[in-house]
Amino acid sequence: MEEKNIKTDIRALCVTAHSFPEGIADAFEKIYSLVPSPSRMLIGLSRPNEEGNIIYKAGFEMLAGEHSIQGLEEVLIPAGNYLFQTITRYSENPLLIKNAFDKLLQDARLDPNGFCLELYVKPEEVWCMVPCRKKIKFWY
Repeated sequence: MEEKNIKTDIRALCVTAHSFPEGIADAFEKIYSLVPSPSRMLIGLSRPNEEGNIIYKAGFEMLAGEHSIQGLEEVLIPAGNYLFQTITRYSENPLLIKNAFDKLLQDARLDPNGFCLELYVKPEEVWCMVPCRKKIKFWY
Protein backbone atom coordinates (compact mmCIF):
# COMPACT_ATOMS: atom_id res chain seq x y z
CA MET A 1 0.00 0.00 0.00
CA GLU A 2 1.14 3.48 -0.80
CA GLU A 3 0.88 6.56 1.39
CA LYS A 4 -0.54 9.86 0.18
CA ASN A 5 -0.46 13.16 2.06
CA ILE A 6 -3.58 15.31 2.09
CA LYS A 7 -2.03 18.73 2.65
CA THR A 8 -5.12 20.64 3.80
CA ASP A 9 -8.32 19.73 5.60
CA ILE A 10 -11.28 18.95 3.35
CA ARG A 11 -14.69 20.27 4.40
CA ALA A 12 -17.61 18.25 3.08
CA LEU A 13 -21.41 18.47 3.05
CA CYS A 14 -22.86 15.03 3.72
CA VAL A 15 -25.97 12.93 4.19
CA THR A 16 -26.00 9.69 6.17
CA ALA A 17 -27.14 6.50 4.46
CA HIS A 18 -30.12 4.79 6.15
CA SER A 19 -28.22 1.47 6.04
CA PHE A 20 -24.93 -0.03 4.85
CA PRO A 21 -24.34 -1.09 2.13
CA GLU A 22 -27.94 -1.06 0.87
CA GLY A 23 -28.52 2.66 1.50
CA ILE A 24 -25.39 4.01 -0.21
CA ALA A 25 -27.02 4.64 -3.61
CA ASP A 26 -29.94 6.49 -1.98
CA ALA A 27 -27.52 8.67 0.02
CA PHE A 28 -25.63 9.67 -3.14
CA GLU A 29 -28.92 10.33 -4.94
CA LYS A 30 -30.02 12.61 -2.10
CA ILE A 31 -26.73 14.56 -1.96
CA TYR A 32 -26.85 15.07 -5.75
CA SER A 33 -30.38 16.48 -5.43
CA LEU A 34 -29.42 18.93 -2.65
CA VAL A 35 -25.99 20.23 -3.65
CA PRO A 36 -24.98 21.75 -6.99
CA SER A 37 -22.24 19.39 -8.10
CA PRO A 38 -20.20 20.88 -10.97
CA SER A 39 -16.48 20.87 -10.18
CA ARG A 40 -16.95 19.36 -6.71
CA MET A 41 -15.20 16.22 -5.56
CA LEU A 42 -17.58 13.44 -4.53
CA ILE A 43 -16.75 11.87 -1.15
CA GLY A 44 -17.76 8.74 0.76
CA LEU A 45 -16.98 8.25 4.47
CA SER A 46 -17.58 5.24 6.69
CA ARG A 47 -16.72 3.86 10.10
CA PRO A 48 -18.33 1.50 12.59
CA ASN A 49 -20.40 2.88 15.48
CA GLU A 50 -20.26 1.57 19.07
CA GLU A 51 -22.48 -1.40 18.15
CA GLY A 52 -20.26 -2.33 15.20
CA ASN A 53 -22.70 -1.16 12.52
CA ILE A 54 -21.14 0.73 9.60
CA ILE A 55 -22.27 4.35 9.31
CA TYR A 56 -21.85 5.65 5.75
CA LYS A 57 -21.94 9.30 4.65
CA ALA A 58 -22.10 10.49 1.04
CA GLY A 59 -21.07 14.03 0.25
CA PHE A 60 -19.38 16.71 -1.80
CA GLU A 61 -16.46 18.89 -0.88
CA MET A 62 -17.41 22.40 0.20
CA LEU A 63 -16.13 25.22 -1.94
CA ALA A 64 -14.05 28.08 -0.53
CA GLY A 65 -16.25 30.59 1.28
CA GLU A 66 -19.29 28.32 1.16
CA HIS A 67 -21.55 27.91 4.19
CA SER A 68 -23.43 24.87 5.45
CA ILE A 69 -26.73 23.94 3.84
CA GLN A 70 -29.66 23.23 6.13
CA GLY A 71 -30.32 19.52 6.44
CA LEU A 72 -26.76 18.52 5.55
CA GLU A 73 -24.01 17.58 7.94
CA GLU A 74 -20.68 19.39 7.66
CA VAL A 75 -17.77 16.97 8.08
CA LEU A 76 -14.08 17.83 8.37
CA ILE A 77 -11.63 15.37 6.80
CA PRO A 78 -8.30 16.10 8.44
CA ALA A 79 -5.07 16.74 6.58
CA GLY A 80 -2.42 14.09 7.07
CA ASN A 81 -0.99 10.86 5.74
CA TYR A 82 -3.35 8.25 4.37
CA LEU A 83 -2.85 4.74 3.05
CA PHE A 84 -4.49 4.56 -0.34
CA GLN A 85 -5.29 2.44 -3.33
CA THR A 86 -6.55 3.75 -6.66
CA ILE A 87 -9.51 1.95 -8.22
CA THR A 88 -10.51 2.55 -11.83
CA ARG A 89 -13.70 1.48 -13.61
CA TYR A 90 -15.32 0.76 -10.25
CA SER A 91 -18.85 0.99 -11.71
CA GLU A 92 -18.14 -2.22 -13.65
CA ASN A 93 -17.35 -4.03 -10.39
CA PRO A 94 -18.31 -2.22 -7.16
CA LEU A 95 -16.68 -5.03 -5.14
CA LEU A 96 -13.31 -3.53 -6.13
CA ILE A 97 -13.91 -0.78 -3.55
CA LYS A 98 -14.81 -3.28 -0.81
CA ASN A 99 -11.75 -5.40 -1.65
CA ALA A 100 -9.47 -2.35 -1.52
CA PHE A 101 -10.74 -1.41 1.95
CA ASP A 102 -10.42 -5.02 3.14
CA LYS A 103 -6.69 -4.79 2.29
CA LEU A 104 -6.19 -1.27 3.66
CA LEU A 105 -7.79 -2.18 6.98
CA GLN A 106 -5.23 -4.97 7.48
CA ASP A 107 -2.19 -2.67 7.17
CA ALA A 108 -0.18 -2.16 10.38
CA ARG A 109 0.17 1.58 9.62
CA LEU A 110 -3.61 2.05 9.96
CA ASP A 111 -4.86 4.50 12.59
CA PRO A 112 -7.20 2.30 14.66
CA ASN A 113 -9.37 5.34 15.44
CA GLY A 114 -9.65 6.32 11.78
CA PHE A 115 -12.28 5.88 9.10
CA CYS A 116 -12.62 4.82 5.48
CA LEU A 117 -12.53 7.60 2.89
CA GLU A 118 -13.49 7.47 -0.77
CA LEU A 119 -12.37 10.41 -2.92
CA TYR A 120 -13.89 10.26 -6.40
CA VAL A 121 -11.13 12.20 -8.15
CA LYS A 122 -12.12 11.56 -11.80
CA PRO A 123 -14.98 9.87 -13.59
CA GLU A 124 -14.47 6.17 -12.97
CA GLU A 125 -11.50 6.71 -10.59
CA VAL A 126 -11.74 6.57 -6.81
CA TRP A 127 -9.03 6.72 -4.17
CA CYS A 128 -9.81 4.36 -1.30
CA MET A 129 -8.04 5.76 1.77
CA VAL A 130 -7.59 5.23 5.51
CA PRO A 131 -5.64 7.49 7.89
CA CYS A 132 -2.17 6.40 9.00
CA ARG A 133 -1.05 6.38 12.60
CA LYS A 134 0.81 9.52 13.57
CA LYS A 135 4.53 9.02 13.25
CA ILE A 136 6.40 9.29 16.53
CA LYS A 137 9.62 11.29 16.49
CA PHE A 138 12.19 10.20 19.02
CA TRP A 139 14.55 12.62 20.69
CA TYR A 140 17.64 10.48 20.03
